[in-house]
Amino acid sequence: MLGSFALLFHSEGFDIENIDVEMGFLLESEFSEPLTLSDGRRLTVRDVPAVETMATLVRFGIFNDSVSCYGTLGTWIEKHQFQFAGSGWEIFIQPLVPGKEHEAVIEIQLPVTRLENALDV
Repeated sequence: MLGSFALLFHSEGFDIENIDVEMGFLLESEFSEPLTLSDGRRLTVRDVPAVETMATLVRFGIFNDSVSCYGTLGTWIEKHQFQFAGSGWEIFIQPLVPGKEHEAVIEIQLPVTRLENALDV
């Protein structure tokens, strides 16, 4: 029932310190009971609000420069007359495996809205 591992960032912008992040799994089937982890902590199910438009970028490897990836995505957002509109995600499409960190595939998703008075680009 557990799908991809995901990180939800609650920061207003891109931070590299003191990050407010929520970790969990995307669900592939209905599940409503809390899940108790081996250390006693509990995962609970919650719906994340729908987002109309996301700017996305896929990166390969956990050690690739994530600051550069976010910078590239931010430049695209600005160039195409969008603005940030909420919390961003990272979804591990190909999971992180110790010793094979370079094989991880991570999709960065940032919710955006078109700027008012934006010209079609």
